[in-house]
Amino acid sequence: MSVHTDDKIRTVDELAAISAALKQQGKVIVHCHGVFDLLHPGHFRHFAAARRLGDVLIVTLTRDEFVNKGPGRPVFNQRLRAESIAALASVDYVAINEWPTAVNTIHRLRPDLYVKGSEYAQREQDLTGKIYDEEQAVETVGGRLAFTNDITFSSTQLLNNYFDVFSAEADAFLRDFRQRYSAGQVIEMLKALQPLRVLVIGDAIIDGWIEALKASNPTTVNDENPFNNPLHPRILAAFDLIKANAHADATVVDACMDIIENSGWGTLQEVAMRASPSGRRRKYFISIGG
Repeated sequence: MSVHTDDKIRTVDELAAISAALKQQGKVIVHCHGVFDLLHPGHFRHFAAARRLGDVLIVTLTRDEFVNKGPGRPVFNQRLRAESIAALASVDYVAINEWPTAVNTIHRLRPDLYVKGSEYAQREQDLTGKIYDEEQAVETVGGRLAFTNDITFSSTQLLNNYFDVFSAEADAFLRDFRQRYSAGQVIEMLKALQPLRVLVIGDAIIDGWIEALKASNPTTVNDENPFNNPLHPRILAAFDLIKANAHADATVVDACMDIIENSGWGTLQEVAMRASPSGRRRKYFISIGG
């Protein structure tokens, strides 16, 4: 097939119709799926090998919001990833997946072959367990799971080793951690937690409002007792922080409310009026806690 790069990128529903029409013509449809954040020789050879198994190769990729590879990922957004894959001669069509996994997409495309790399051949090593769901899905639509057998690389490892994905401090910590523990050791440690009942306790981080109050009057704000020194700039900062955090962090809102209540400026409504005669902060304050 000869299709212009821009024409290769379609929606899943469009490709479902295209796939059905091609299958009626007797074409063997091959489907690959993944994140493909950083294309490398392993991907190129995987796609070429998958294409040789059939007549048409469709590649779907994980949407940005469903990429679960760590902070800062994906490095390349879904459109750039789709364009990069569509530029490959071995790929006939590309779609950005609409769901967290490929299962629904397999049901829509109904491929004859769903192809993964050789690293998935040992299914039990897929920690996500998705390979089992995907295999069941492709068998349900009359296809089968297949594997390519070529060199493999890890986009995550390449990005972590050669790109500034993490801060310098985080990168130094991770490098030291990798030297002390292997991936297998970490996985076994996590598996050992399965029979345990775990309670995770944490504190809300409220540094943001402390720093904002410091900025409003750095000579009078006390870290140990931020409710002291009821100065007008701090009242304004408290109202702005309530506006910024009311729907995100109740601890921040409560702390700012305490500042206002302990300001000595009067009732909450009176403070709201003094803080914003125009009504911007007052209106928001009343809707939240007035």
